[in-house]
Amino acid sequence: MNISEQAILEYFAVKEVEDSECKKFILEKSEILADLLFANQSNDLFLQLKPILEKYWYDKFLLSIDSQYLDFVKVNIKLYNLVFREKVLEIKRQIDTINQKLNQEIKEKTKWITDFWKKNKIASDIISKQKWLISKIPWYLGSWSNGSAFLIEIDWKKYAVKFSSVNQMDFEIKPLIKAKGIKNVAQLVSYSFNDGVVIMDLLPWKDVSSFTIDDDIYFKDEHIEAVIQKVIELYNNWIIIDPKPSNFMYDKGIWFSILDFHLSNWQQSIWNMVMWLKVMLWMRKIPENISYETKEYNDYKLKFDKIYLSTMVRFLSILKQKFPHVLENWKKWYEQWEADSNISNVSLIDRSSYDTNNLEIEQYLKQLEKIGF
Repeated sequence: MNISEQAILEYFAVKEVEDSECKKFILEKSEILADLLFANQSNDLFLQLKPILEKYWYDKFLLSIDSQYLDFVKVNIKLYNLVFREKVLEIKRQIDTINQKLNQEIKEKTKWITDFWKKNKIASDIISKQKWLISKIPWYLGSWSNGSAFLIEIDWKKYAVKFSSVNQMDFEIKPLIKAKGIKNVAQLVSYSFNDGVVIMDLLPWKDVSSFTIDDDIYFKDEHIEAVIQKVIELYNNWIIIDPKPSNFMYDKGIWFSILDFHLSNWQQSIWNMVMWLKVMLWMRKIPENISYETKEYNDYKLKFDKIYLSTMVRFLSILKQKFPHVLENWKKWYEQWEADSNISNVSLIDRSSYDTNNLEIEQYLKQLEKIGF
């Protein structure tokens, strides 16, 4: 294994290669390709690599390498191979076995079917079993549209291991590198394009999207203020949050942590980024299969409305007192957006949807009016 050559190839693919398939080819096979380059061997893989190197001026790239970044890539390759690879491959083999069995099942069940839509439906039904089967693998943490995560433990320290496509990894690793050292956000530990995995410190608290309306959850004001400040800190480092509630962890005795974020292109405003936090703060699961307009439904709606309005009172009050520039700029944007007749708008506080005969609801609405909403 030639780590220096592998690191240079990965650096080249990430920094210079624009075509996603060409980039994927190099990153997935960087270890093998590096050995071929180092030994100056020619085979089918090398013949695939050669035109990519020529198209993206590999020789010229070698003259302008950032030695600091290259050292980072080398250290990562060594760390991954020495510490994490064996554990990761245990899980990867199980995922690969599941995928191979499902692919074989698709081949067998669609072998004699010529109708495209029927064939596609059978394949889709079989693939839908994948997430359930993967969830049965030991150490499973969860699955998303772009991958699955597992827990590993090495020397009594726990890590989250996320498997995803190479192009998705490339997208995720860049902001993780920028966020290194920023407290209470996901921290990159290692990664391997060859094995399709990103390894992060485990954030052990509870996913905010898992809280139900019956949970006794109250986000402290200082924690809300801290997460607003954290979003601003990330933004100032060219990083924007993905505001889905599932990307936030919370421990009521400590604070919020942020799981997922992306590089900023400066098209997103900081006030919109901060205001998206409101969804995470009031999100609560309501039991399924409750019939509409029953007493049970109305009771849950009232409970939810109280959570939403009380949360908005506190959130907007904190913004007004501690981050007035964020609130004022957002209000200006919101007024323009609300006045746009081409957009179907939903009011931030739609008073017609609340039971104003309820004293708590009435109190919250009056407080929001004082704040300017």
